[in-house]
Amino acid sequence: KIDQNSFSKLLRKLFDTFIDADFVHITLKLLIGEHMIVAGKKESVAQLSIAANERCSTSDSDIEQIAGQSHVALMLHSDSVKVDIPLISAMSEAN
Repeated sequence: KIDQNSFSKLLRKLFDTFIDADFVHITLKLLIGEHMIVAGKKESVAQLSIAANERCSTSDSDIEQIAGQSHVALMLHSDSVKVDIPLISAMSEAN
Protein backbone atom coordinates (compact mmCIF):
# COMPACT_ATOMS: atom_id res chain seq x y z
CA LYS A 1 0.00 0.00 0.00
CA ILE A 2 1.13 3.52 -0.67
CA ASP A 3 1.32 5.77 2.36
CA GLN A 4 -0.12 9.11 1.22
CA ASN A 5 2.36 11.20 3.23
CA SER A 6 5.41 9.29 1.98
CA PHE A 7 4.16 9.35 -1.60
CA SER A 8 3.51 13.11 -1.44
CA LYS A 9 7.00 13.63 -0.02
CA LEU A 10 8.41 11.49 -2.83
CA LEU A 11 6.65 13.57 -5.48
CA ARG A 12 7.84 16.85 -3.94
CA LYS A 13 11.44 15.62 -3.85
CA LEU A 14 11.21 14.32 -7.41
CA PHE A 15 9.88 17.61 -8.75
CA ASP A 16 12.56 19.49 -6.79
CA THR A 17 15.23 17.67 -8.80
CA PHE A 18 13.93 19.42 -11.92
CA ILE A 19 13.89 22.92 -10.41
CA ASP A 20 16.58 24.27 -12.77
CA ALA A 21 15.17 22.65 -15.92
CA ASP A 22 13.93 24.79 -18.82
CA PHE A 23 11.00 22.44 -19.39
CA VAL A 24 9.40 19.43 -17.72
CA HIS A 25 7.39 16.77 -19.54
CA ILE A 26 5.07 14.69 -17.33
CA THR A 27 3.32 11.51 -18.46
CA LEU A 28 1.00 9.22 -16.52
CA LYS A 29 0.01 5.97 -18.17
CA LEU A 30 -1.37 2.54 -17.41
CA LEU A 31 1.14 -0.13 -18.46
CA ILE A 32 -0.85 -2.69 -20.40
CA GLY A 33 0.46 -6.24 -20.05
CA GLU A 34 2.78 -5.38 -17.17
CA HIS A 35 2.06 -6.33 -13.57
CA MET A 36 3.61 -6.19 -10.12
CA ILE A 37 3.22 -9.07 -7.70
CA VAL A 38 1.81 -7.76 -4.42
CA ALA A 39 0.91 -10.22 -1.66
CA GLY A 40 1.05 -13.05 -4.20
CA LYS A 41 -1.39 -11.38 -6.62
CA LYS A 42 -0.81 -9.69 -9.97
CA GLU A 43 -1.63 -5.98 -9.79
CA SER A 44 -1.81 -3.52 -12.69
CA VAL A 45 0.82 -0.82 -12.88
CA ALA A 46 0.58 2.92 -13.52
CA GLN A 47 3.77 4.70 -14.54
CA LEU A 48 4.56 8.33 -13.81
CA SER A 49 7.34 9.66 -16.06
CA ILE A 50 9.00 13.02 -15.55
CA ALA A 51 11.58 14.17 -18.10
CA ALA A 52 13.45 17.42 -18.67
CA ASN A 53 16.61 18.81 -20.18
CA GLU A 54 18.40 18.46 -16.82
CA ARG A 55 17.95 16.94 -13.38
CA CYS A 56 19.84 17.45 -10.14
CA SER A 57 20.81 14.10 -8.59
CA THR A 58 22.09 15.26 -5.18
CA SER A 59 19.03 13.97 -3.30
CA ASP A 60 18.74 10.63 -5.16
CA SER A 61 19.59 8.55 -2.08
CA ASP A 62 16.78 10.24 -0.11
CA ILE A 63 14.41 9.72 -3.04
CA GLU A 64 15.30 6.02 -3.27
CA GLN A 65 14.69 5.58 0.46
CA ILE A 66 11.26 7.29 0.29
CA ALA A 67 10.33 5.24 -2.80
CA GLY A 68 11.09 2.07 -0.86
CA GLN A 69 8.86 3.23 2.00
CA SER A 70 6.13 4.06 -0.52
CA HIS A 71 6.30 0.59 -2.14
CA VAL A 72 6.87 1.91 -5.66
CA ALA A 73 9.53 0.99 -8.23
CA LEU A 74 11.82 3.88 -9.10
CA MET A 75 14.11 4.40 -12.10
CA LEU A 76 16.40 7.44 -11.91
CA HIS A 77 18.21 8.71 -15.00
CA SER A 78 20.32 11.80 -15.69
CA ASP A 79 17.40 13.68 -17.26
CA SER A 80 14.31 11.71 -16.25
CA VAL A 81 12.56 9.70 -13.56
CA LYS A 82 10.05 6.86 -13.86
CA VAL A 83 7.90 5.65 -10.98
CA ASP A 84 5.93 2.40 -11.31
CA ILE A 85 2.95 2.40 -8.97
CA PRO A 86 0.89 -0.76 -8.27
CA LEU A 87 -2.84 -0.19 -8.66
CA ILE A 88 -4.45 -2.10 -5.83
CA SER A 89 -8.19 -1.64 -5.67
CA ALA A 90 -10.27 -1.98 -2.53
CA MET A 91 -11.92 -4.98 -4.17
CA SER A 92 -8.59 -6.85 -4.56
CA GLU A 93 -7.74 -6.13 -0.93
CA ALA A 94 -11.02 -7.68 0.23
CA ASN A 95 -10.37 -10.97 -1.61
